[in-house]
Amino acid sequence: MIFRLVILNGPRKGERITVPIEPLTIGRDPECGLFLDDPEVAARHAVVEHFQGGLLVRDLGTMNRILVNKREAPRAVLKHGDVIEIGRTSLLVQAFVQAEVKGRPPEVIDGSPSRSPARLVGIGLALLLAAAGVLRLQSRSDLTPAAPETNAPPLVGIAEPAPTASVSAPPPTVVVVTAAVPSGATEAEIQRLREELAVIKDAFRTLATQSVWPPSVAVATAAPAPPSAIQSLPSRAELSARALAAARREVAAGRLEAADAMLARLQEQDPDYLPAYETRALLMERRGLFEGALGQWAVLYQRAAGRPEAERAADEWARISDERRRAATTVPRRVEIRSLEQQRFPDAPDYDEMRLVRVLAASASAVCPAAGSIRLEVLFFDEAPAGAVALTRAMPARVEAVPTAGWGPDHTLSLNAAYVVPLGFRRRTPGRFHGFIARLYCEGRLEDEAAKPVELLIRGDGGRGATAIR
Repeated sequence: MIFRLVILNGPRKGERITVPIEPLTIGRDPECGLFLDDPEVAARHAVVEHFQGGLLVRDLGTMNRILVNKREAPRAVLKHGDVIEIGRTSLLVQAFVQAEVKGRPPEVIDGSPSRSPARLVGIGLALLLAAAGVLRLQSRSDLTPAAPETNAPPLVGIAEPAPTASVSAPPPTVVVVTAAVPSGATEAEIQRLREELAVIKDAFRTLATQSVWPPSVAVATAAPAPPSAIQSLPSRAELSARALAAARREVAAGRLEAADAMLARLQEQDPDYLPAYETRALLMERRGLFEGALGQWAVLYQRAAGRPEAERAADEWARISDERRRAATTVPRRVEIRSLEQQRFPDAPDYDEMRLVRVLAASASAVCPAAGSIRLEVLFFDEAPAGAVALTRAMPARVEAVPTAGWGPDHTLSLNAAYVVPLGFRRRTPGRFHGFIARLYCEGRLEDEAAKPVELLIRGDGGRGATAIR
C-alpha cells in the first residue's frame, strides 16, 4: 500500500507528500522530513511510518497534541480518508495503491513480520511494477478503464507475483490484474505518478543496501537465517536499555548535549520506554532547561497512568513548578496548602450530586497573616462521555471561599468550597465529576496551588483565562 499525505490548509495547502518506506518525521524543524511552518507544531512533533501493511502516526513526547478525526490520539493506526491535525495543520491520508506479494512466509524479526527486509523488498518490487504498469496502460488510447468496486477505496493497481519455489529461483513475475485509470486523468497526474515512482525506487534502493540487518537477512535474495540466529537478535526492550546505558555514560562524561540527542532518538524509536523520559527530565533540569524537564515529567505522567512512575512524575513536576515559582519572586511565601481533600455526600432528592472540598492552609512563618486576608479559589472540572475534560457547566465553575474561623494553635486555617449539581442536570447534560484545582491567595497574591488529579495542572494552563482543558 502506498500512502500520501495531502496538506489541507496553511501556506502549503494542496501539496501531496508520499510517505517513504522509512519513518517520516513531522515538525517545525527544517530538518524534519515534513516541515510545517506552524507556531503550534513542535520542532519534532510526530512521526508517520508504515506498520503491518498500514500507516501508524505517533507523537514524539511533546506537550502538543495530535488529533485523528477530531479525537486526541497520541498513537493511532491510520486508514484511507483519515484526517490528522498537528498544531493548526490538517493532513488527509490517501491510500492509492494496494499490492499483494505471495510466496514463502516473510522472515519474522523481533516479532514484527512487517519489518522483514525480504518482505519489504518483495512488496516494493510489486509496487514498482504495478505503478509502472499503470503508466504504460495510461499511455494506450484504446484501453477501456476498469470499473472500480463500489465497496472498496479507489485503487490504482493490484499486483500479484507468481509463487517462487526457493530464494534462488528467478525473481517472481508480477502481473497487473487491475488497472483502473480515471478517464479524466491529466498529464499532470501522470507526471505526479512518475515522481512518486522515483521516490519509491530510491527508498527501496536504500533499503536493499543498508546494513542495519545481519547479512543473512539483509536482502530478499540472501539465504534464510537459521531459527537460532533470528531468535538471538536483541529485543526492542534490550536495544532500548542499551541506548539508555550509552546516554548515561555520556552524562557521566559531561557530554550533556550528546546525551540529550541520544535520549531524544531513543524516545522517537521506542516512545513507550518510560526510563528514557525520567532520565531526560533529570538531564534537562541539570542543564537548566526547566520547561523541557516539566514537559518530560508531564509526558511520563500521561504514559505511565496507574503505575508508580506516574506518581513520581507528578511529584517531580510539582517540585520543579514550585521551585520555579519561588525563584520567580523575591517575596517569600506567607501561606501554603498543607492538605486538600474532597468528600461526596450521599445521593438526595434535592440535587444530582454534592461534594465538599476542604483545604488546610498553613502559615509559612511564625507570624500568621490576618485571617481576613486569606482567600481560596476552587475551579471544578467535569468529564464528558467522550472523555473531554472542561470546566463544569453544572454550576459556576469558579468558587471562592474565606475562612470561617481564625488561625488554630498549630498555625493552620481551614477553608471549604462546595460542588453542587442541580437536580435533573445530569439527565439533560451527561457527564461526571473529574476533579478540581485549589488556589490559595493572601492579600490578592497567589501563594500556592494544588489539584486533584494533578493532571489538571500538568495538562494545561490550570484554567487561567480558559474555558476548557483538552
